[in-house]
Amino acid sequence: MGNRLDLLKVPFIGRDAGAAPGGTAGSAVTAVAGPTRRGAGRRLQFLVALLVVLLAANAAGAVVGGILLEGRGLLKANARNASICSILWCVAIIGFAASHNYHLSVVLLFCAGLLNLAFLSMAQTLVQLQAPSQLRGRLIGLFNTSNNGLRAFSGVTVGVVGGLIGVHWSLALSAMILLGVTVTLFALVIPERFQEDAG
Repeated sequence: MGNRLDLLKVPFIGRDAGAAPGGTAGSAVTAVAGPTRRGAGRRLQFLVALLVVLLAANAAGAVVGGILLEGRGLLKANARNASICSILWCVAIIGFAASHNYHLSVVLLFCAGLLNLAFLSMAQTLVQLQAPSQLRGRLIGLFNTSNNGLRAFSGVTVGVVGGLIGVHWSLALSAMILLGVTVTLFALVIPERFQEDAG
């Protein structure tokens, strides 16, 4: 297999881990723990371990991002920095989707986790600070609902399109669309906001 990232082509990962809601790599381990040949079982366990590392890399990036942002205060919470984090996140996801190198994929997922937490932290801060006091609770609830609820539609679009053109290209396409929207907002809306704040 080398360094080529072909985990999604392993049948049990797509079938057993994703067949039921909340399917995880742990359920995949359980699925292959039955009667299999020793050599094949070890190979499947090795592939699951590689998948777990990918998942852990994203979480580790989020933890490191939280420490750097909250503990060190390296990034100021404003619309410009939030947009830059979103743009870089899209680039990391596109790179991950196009990557055929496992080690590079781990690094990209780590960066994606860090950037995702940075964006969400700054976006939440901006909502809390700029929302009118009489509407703050409702707007924070709307932000959290939209942030979590829209993930369901993302899963449908990535899954449906992935069935047509492949999961890698589907993920890259979704990230490219978000990248285009974010760059447009960054180019058109963010400068106006800074001029208003300066004025």
